[in-house]
Amino acid sequence: MKKIYLLVVTYLLISTLFLSNAYTQDESELDLPKGAKDRFGKGWVRDIEFSPDGNQLAVATTTGIWIYDSHTGKQINRFEGHMGGANAISYSQDGQLLAAAHQDLTIRLWKPTRKNPKKPIPALRGHKDKIYAVTFSSDDKSSMLASASADKTIRLWDPHTVTDDERLIAILPYKDSVRTVAFSFDNRMLAGGSDDGIIQVWDAGTGDRIYEFKEHTNSVQAVHFSRNRTQLVSASLDGSVLLWSLVGAGGKLHSPIQHNASVYTAKFSPDGNTFATGSADKLIRLWDTNTARHNLTFTGHKDSVSDIDFSADGTTLVSASPDGTILLWDTIGARTRIEISEHTGGIKALAYTEDNRIRACGTGLDGKLRLWDAGTSSELSPLSEHTGLTQAVTFSNDGKTIVSGGSEDGTIFLSNVLKVLENNKGINNESLQSVLTGNTHGITALALSPAGTTLATGGADGRIHLLDVASRRELKVLKGAQGTITALAFAVDGTHLFSGEENGTIRQWNALTGTEVGTGYSTPLGAITALSYSLSNECLAAGDTTGTIQFFDPATKRKKAREFFIPHSSITTLIFSDDGSSLVSGSENGTIIVWDMNAGLLNTKLEDNTSEEDKITPQTNTSQKHKITEQTAQEIAQNALKATVYFGIQKLDRTISEGSGFFIRPNYIATNYHVIEDATAAYIKLVGKQTTYRVENIAATDPERDLAILKVSNTNSVVLPLANSDKVEIGETVYAVGNPKGLEGTVSNGIISSIRGTGNNKWIQITAAVSPGSSGGAVLNSRGKVIGIATAIHKDEDAQNLNFVVPSNYLKALLGKVQ
Repeated sequence: MKKIYLLVVTYLLISTLFLSNAYTQDESELDLPKGAKDRFGKGWVRDIEFSPDGNQLAVATTTGIWIYDSHTGKQINRFEGHMGGANAISYSQDGQLLAAAHQDLTIRLWKPTRKNPKKPIPALRGHKDKIYAVTFSSDDKSSMLASASADKTIRLWDPHTVTDDERLIAILPYKDSVRTVAFSFDNRMLAGGSDDGIIQVWDAGTGDRIYEFKEHTNSVQAVHFSRNRTQLVSASLDGSVLLWSLVGAGGKLHSPIQHNASVYTAKFSPDGNTFATGSADKLIRLWDTNTARHNLTFTGHKDSVSDIDFSADGTTLVSASPDGTILLWDTIGARTRIEISEHTGGIKALAYTEDNRIRACGTGLDGKLRLWDAGTSSELSPLSEHTGLTQAVTFSNDGKTIVSGGSEDGTIFLSNVLKVLENNKGINNESLQSVLTGNTHGITALALSPAGTTLATGGADGRIHLLDVASRRELKVLKGAQGTITALAFAVDGTHLFSGEENGTIRQWNALTGTEVGTGYSTPLGAITALSYSLSNECLAAGDTTGTIQFFDPATKRKKAREFFIPHSSITTLIFSDDGSSLVSGSENGTIIVWDMNAGLLNTKLEDNTSEEDKITPQTNTSQKHKITEQTAQEIAQNALKATVYFGIQKLDRTISEGSGFFIRPNYIATNYHVIEDATAAYIKLVGKQTTYRVENIAATDPERDLAILKVSNTNSVVLPLANSDKVEIGETVYAVGNPKGLEGTVSNGIISSIRGTGNNKWIQITAAVSPGSSGGAVLNSRGKVIGIATAIHKDEDAQNLNFVVPSNYLKALLGKVQ
C-alpha cells in the first residue's frame, strides 16, 4: 500500500497558488543590455499618482516611468529612454494620457497602456531648468497642463495642440525655483509654491494673481486644493503644514501644524474631510480638515515619506520612500495592503558581502547617504551624519568599511559598516573608525588598497594624495594629471593605482614610488567615472558618463575587443567578482547591472611591455568567497549552514517535534506551516550552536502552501538569498539543508527531476535526500540561492527519491506581507 509521509500537508500539492502582494523584480519585465545577466534597481521615486479610475499607479523615478496594477502591485508597463528619468507625472482626467516631466527638460505625453513606442513622443519644450512638477487641469478634456520649474516659472500649456507655437498659453513668474503646482477642481485657480517659502494663487483663466501667502520659512514642497476649492493645504521643509482659506481675502485658517521634521507632501482626501501629510520622520499622518486635529498615523516606512496620493474613492492611500518601497494602504485601519519594492537609486559604491550579496551605497533625493541590499533593494541604514561627504564614496575590499568624502576642507570619514547596520542610525561614535584629511580643494574620488592600509584621494586640483589609514599621515602626493580626478582603483597587489580624469584620460601609478607608469591613455568618449582592476582577466574596466564600460590591458594600455553599454546612464562604480567571471556596475540613476565577463572579453593575449618593477603581481591570499557564479558544494554548505536553524516545537498535545528553517531576513526565519501548526511554544538554535532563541511571534503564514515566517531577535545570522524559482530547469544540481531525524546540519545533493503542475499550481521535484525533520529546510541551487523549501516526500516499496519543494517565489510573496 502506498503511503505519503508529509513534511507538509498533502493538499499543498493540489492547491491553487496565489500571486504575490509584494513584487520583486521579474527578469522578464526588464530588458537587459547585451552582455548583462541581471539587473537591480528601478530608481528613486520622485512622484506617484493613481489613475482617475484607480486601476493604475504611475511612478516617476530616476530611471523612467513605471506603471503598476494598483490592485495587485504587478508591473504592467514602463517607459525609459533618452529623455532620462522622470521628475513628475500627471494623468489626464480620462486616464488616456500621462504627462511626465523628464530630466532632459521636456514634458512628454505618454499613453499609459501602450508599450515603449518606436516613434518619438510629442514633447513640450521651453523650460530652461529642471521641471519639478506637472499637473493636468481637472476638466473632462484636461484642456490645460501646468508645469513648475527651477527656472522660476510656471508654464501653462495646451496639451492637445499639435503646433509647437500654439502649445504655450502663459508663463507665470516667480522669484525662486517653483517646486509644486496644482489646479483647483473647478479649474478656476492655480497654485504654486517655491523655494523662498512663498505660495501664489492665480486665476487660471486670466493669469492674474489672486493670493500670495508668505507664512512658510523654507521651501514649499506641496500644495493641494480641497475638492470644493475653498481651502488649500501646503507642506514645507520648515516642518509645518498650513491650511489656507481661499474665500474673500483669504489667509491662514489655523496655526501651523508643526512636525518634528521636514514635510515633503500633503494631500486632501477625495471627500475633503481629511488631509494626509508625509514627512522626514518616516510617518504618514491623517488630519481632520475642520479642526486640524491629528486623527491617525501610518507607520511602516524605514525612511522619509517623500510622496503620497489617494485613490479616487478614498479607500487606498499610496506612499513612497527612499527606503526603496511604495506602500499601498487601506485608509480604514491604516494597514498595508501591497508593497512594491526595488525603487532605489543614486549608486555611489558597491561591495560584495561575506554571504555573497551585493551591498550598495548611494545618495537619496535628500542628499543623504544610504546603505541597501542590491538584490532586494531593501534599505539597511541611512548615514545621516555624512551630510556634505557624499561626493565620493568607496567600500573596502571586504565590504566592512565605508569611506566617504567631498567637503571643501578635505574631510574623509571611515566607518565600520557592521556597526552602522547594528545601530541602524548611521555614523556615531561606535561606528566611526577614523577621520582623515585629503585634498583640501574637495574630494572627488576615493579608493582603499586591498589590505585597507592605504587610502587614495583625488581632487579637482588633479592631485592624488596617498594616506596611511592607521597613522592618518600623508605618504605621497601624485602629480601629473591634467584634470579633475574622477575615479581611482588599486590593483590587487596594492602597489599600483589607476586614476581616471574628467577629460577621459586614464593613468597608472606606482603607489610605492609615486611615479606614473608610462604615459596616460585617453578614451574616445566621456569623463572616466569608475575604474576596477581584475587580475584573472588581466584587464582594467573603465566606466564613463556616456554609460560605456571599456576594457584595457594595463601592460600595453591597449583597448580590449569588447565593451558594455547602458543607454542613457552614467556609470558611477564598478567591481569585479574575485574570480573575474562577473562585473557589477552602478549608475547615477540607480541601475545596477551584473555583466557576464565571458561575454565581455575575447581571449586575446597582448604583448607585455611593462618593466618588472611596474608589473602587477597577485596577492597570495586573495579571497574567492565573493563569487556570484557557481560555487563548490563546500562553499554552499558552509554558507547555508550558517543560516540554518533547528526547531524544537511543543504541540497542543504536549508532544515535542523537530523541524528545520533558515533566515531570509535579519531575525526572520522561513519554515513549513505544519512545523509550527498547533504549537504552544517554540525555540530555535543555529545548527552546531548551543544558544537557543525563543520564537517571539508568527510574522506571516500561508497554510495552503505550508509556509510560515517566524520572528526572533538578536540572532545576527547570515541570511540566504532567494532565487527566482520560475527560472529553474530540470537537471539542475540542488542541495537540501536541514535536520532530518534531528541530525543537525545535514546537507544532501541531487538534481531537479521535474517541475510539477502548471500556471499557479507548481512545485519542484528533487532527488536530493530529505526525511522527517527536514521540514522547512532550504533547497539551494549551485549559486547558493534558495529555490524553495523542502516540503514533502512520496515513499513506497516501488518509489525512491520523490521529494517535493515549495518554490521560493511563493515564499517571496509571503515575505512581502512582513512589515
